[in-house]
Amino acid sequence: MARDRGSEHDGHWPAEAKLVITVQEVNVFEPQMKVSLLEEMSHKGHLLLVAIVTVLDNDEGVSGLVDSLEIVDGDPERVFRIIPSEETNEFSLAALGTIDWVSRPLGYNLTLKATDRGTIARFSYKDIFVAPPKTTKQQPSLLKNQYEFNISEAAPPGSFVGILGYWIPGTSGEEVYFLSEDNKVREFAVEPTSGTLTTVIPLDAETVSSYSFQVLAKSKDQSGVQMTEIKIHVIDANDNTPMIVAPQGVVQMNENLPANTWVVKVRAQDYDFGKNGAVSYSLANSENVPFKIDHFTGEVRSTKVLDYESGRRIWKLLVRASDWGEPFRRQTEKIITIHVQDVNDNRPQFERVDCSGYIDRSAPLGTEIMTLSAIDFDAGNIISYRILSGNNDRCFDVDSVKGVISLMCDLQDMEGNERFLNVTATDGQNFADSMNVRLQLIHSRSAASHTPWVDLKCSDTFVTKTLSSLLAESAVNNEVQKYASKAANLPLFSTNHHPPVFNNPPKEVRVRENSEIGTIILTLEANDVDTGYDGYLAFAISSGNHQSVFRIDVDSGNLIIVGELDRESRDKYVLNLTVFDLGVPQKSSSHELVVIIVDENDNIPKFDKVAYSFFLPESVGNGTNVHQLRAVDPDSGRFGAITYSLITDTKDFWMNPSTGLLSVSGSLDYETIEEYELRVVATDGGGLSSQAYIMVQVADVNDCAPQFFDSEYLTVKVSEDAPVGSLVILMYAYDSDSSNLRYFIDEGSTTFSIDENSGAIRVAEPLDYELRLSYNISIRATDDGFQPLSTRTSLTIEVNI
Repeated sequence: MARDRGSEHDGHWPAEAKLVITVQEVNVFEPQMKVSLLEEMSHKGHLLLVAIVTVLDNDEGVSGLVDSLEIVDGDPERVFRIIPSEETNEFSLAALGTIDWVSRPLGYNLTLKATDRGTIARFSYKDIFVAPPKTTKQQPSLLKNQYEFNISEAAPPGSFVGILGYWIPGTSGEEVYFLSEDNKVREFAVEPTSGTLTTVIPLDAETVSSYSFQVLAKSKDQSGVQMTEIKIHVIDANDNTPMIVAPQGVVQMNENLPANTWVVKVRAQDYDFGKNGAVSYSLANSENVPFKIDHFTGEVRSTKVLDYESGRRIWKLLVRASDWGEPFRRQTEKIITIHVQDVNDNRPQFERVDCSGYIDRSAPLGTEIMTLSAIDFDAGNIISYRILSGNNDRCFDVDSVKGVISLMCDLQDMEGNERFLNVTATDGQNFADSMNVRLQLIHSRSAASHTPWVDLKCSDTFVTKTLSSLLAESAVNNEVQKYASKAANLPLFSTNHHPPVFNNPPKEVRVRENSEIGTIILTLEANDVDTGYDGYLAFAISSGNHQSVFRIDVDSGNLIIVGELDRESRDKYVLNLTVFDLGVPQKSSSHELVVIIVDENDNIPKFDKVAYSFFLPESVGNGTNVHQLRAVDPDSGRFGAITYSLITDTKDFWMNPSTGLLSVSGSLDYETIEEYELRVVATDGGGLSSQAYIMVQVADVNDCAPQFFDSEYLTVKVSEDAPVGSLVILMYAYDSDSSNLRYFIDEGSTTFSIDENSGAIRVAEPLDYELRLSYNISIRATDDGFQPLSTRTSLTIEVNI
């Protein structure tokens, strides 16, 4: 029932209304989390998506909505992030891509907290385990139970036999290799870290043709021992040199034959067996020759058309016959002479063509009209001439040998004013292109005149000049050539008098640490004045080859990188290089070579942590130091010098590029930005870089006083008959630091009261317009900070009748 304060009118001043009160459901259910871990982490920017988290709440309305999902435990380094998705109540759990999973092999146990938006919020927790990304399981180092190797008896001590396991020399393997204590083998040794098997002393196939022993591999964590059986077969050395027995004498070949024409077949004999007796052929000329040889059959064929007139007429092929012996090939060389024979492959060519002019009708019989001249590039060909047409009346004659065309009739009574002769030249097999001679018949000469009977003009073909060039080219191509053949068929048995001697080897070489496997550092050269096997040299690394990262080619002396070099692990190697001859008794010489590993920018700077987390009060001063980050780069020189940079777009923080010191460079304001995620890059002098992430949470400080929404001076009116407890006005203030404000009346009478929590001002005593017309009250709003701040406003209350 509602009643006004007016006088009673017609007895109807009271009024009644029906009030319906609806009881709404409170926040009953806690939010529930469903976590779906991804099988493989996927990239999203600088993050790795780990899982999809779906939060469900069975409450209706606002209470069923998710207010927040956060990580409350298990992430001390702050390397995980919660990312809301476009789907309602769905979130992504992501990790920084820079996480060092090696240092966290057991992963992370995270605790998630989900909170709903109910008036009285409810929340729940869920623990999840984030395992490190899956990696390919490493295969066992000893790949099988038995290894078999072959090695020549000519291999000097220190020669490479084989590698056990799968580790590349120089890398950090998981096993340590060693020979079984039961073995009595002195001829071989195994490098402990790489499993490289080498010879220790000379081998003799006639004494021992095979070896069998065991190698053990013990894991570095002492978790177990594996054993494998090694079998090494010693192969007899190749001791016979091929001999070229055919062809004998000079080989003849016609010119102008098409390319790939068969010329001759070379045949060599080797009395060894198997591969040692198999022979292959090659051409060893230092200059290019127009011939090729089949590596297996020895057939020599031309590679282009040869011309006797302009090209070389005598070719000397340096044919090399090589056996397939292992580890060394034996070979011999022989000069095969090929004579190019001339054939009639050129047509005669006229020196002058297209002749035209006149002949006087009074010319006497026998008058020489012109002399035909043709040239044949083939040597020794005899050219003859003939008239093909235009001479049916036989009025003209040509000397077949000299080419002179003569008048053989009286032209006085001849009909017509012109004669056309078509002539040609032939070497007996080939004909020249026919040539036309045009003669005008005229009457122009008197008895006393000196005008010639015949006057002809012809076009020059310059064939003579072409022939001169051809002859000059032929002269150059057929200058006397000197050929030399390497000594072959060296005596197999001689006395080994002299040791091999290195040819001025360097004492030191410098090698880049990132050199590719297979790179040749240098080629060692040595001489031995003995002949045969006594002078046949073999190279080996006798000592100093730590982890077997180098190998020397036994035959060529090429020192090759076969393992990973790392200056940060080892900055130099002192190799004892030895060259052996294969004589009896065997002699050798040694040389100490220092290999300096030159630093390359192969290491990126590495922060001591991939993520940092700090709390700063918003009242911290400009220039305050936050933390000095530290990154380490094991490279030397400028490659190890690190420059720090803050790449996040912010003016509130600054990083010293030299020291990595992070400091505040602006005014922090919790109410504006509660949290900063800063990205820091460490870059070395070579341009390699790595990143770290810094999470700075700004702690709220009570630095904002409450603010009233209404104006500073507020006036309201209240009726004098307002009962005690009547609401006069609701004062409202806001504070960005705090939502818990309290309200007070500082000054004025006790006629009015204020609710500390709601700010509601009510009538506390009866009002009387005649006694007092207005009241001036000072209202104060105070926050709940550690050091409370307050704001005052003035309120004028006017009493109305």
